[in-house]
Amino acid sequence: MAILLNQLGFYPHSPKIAVVTGQPAAAVFYVVRIPSGDTVFAGKLQASVADFSAFEKQGDYKIAVPGLGSSYPFHIGDHMAAPVACAALKGYYYQRSDMSLDERYAGIWHRGAGHPDTRVIVHPSAAGQGRRPPCCAGPTDNASDRARPARGSRRGGWREGPG
Repeated sequence: MAILLNQLGFYPHSPKIAVVTGQPAAAVFYVVRIPSGDTVFAGKLQASVADFSAFEKQGDYKIAVPGLGSSYPFHIGDHMAAPVACAALKGYYYQRSDMSLDERYAGIWHRGAGHPDTRVIVHPSAAGQGRRPPCCAGPTDNASDRARPARGSRRGGWREGPG
């Protein structure tokens, strides 16, 4: 038995619903302010759905259903997704491979630049005749080109695994 909802939160003027599983003691629900415990909105459950879209006041809340208890806390606000957006962007920052991660931004995950090489060797089977896309074809593609590894610049990139 649970009250399921977007634990991250809701924008004030967007749809807001929770899904109730189990058998409530009554077909009602309440939006309760945290931490005061004041009831700020009440509604009727419709087919196990608590629709509180009409409630638009910003703050921290939980849904209470008689006989089932309360939901996890959630936030209603204009910038409720900002922490997730920031975390995603920081994830990209942590995965950069050609730059050091400064301690003031990366905290305990600071490190020096990885993959400092500026040249990469490409195996001949990956760069031989017919393997280059038309936009990258060189002036010649003869046997001597295939006999030695191709070389090119390779700075930057993203980490895809440990190390």
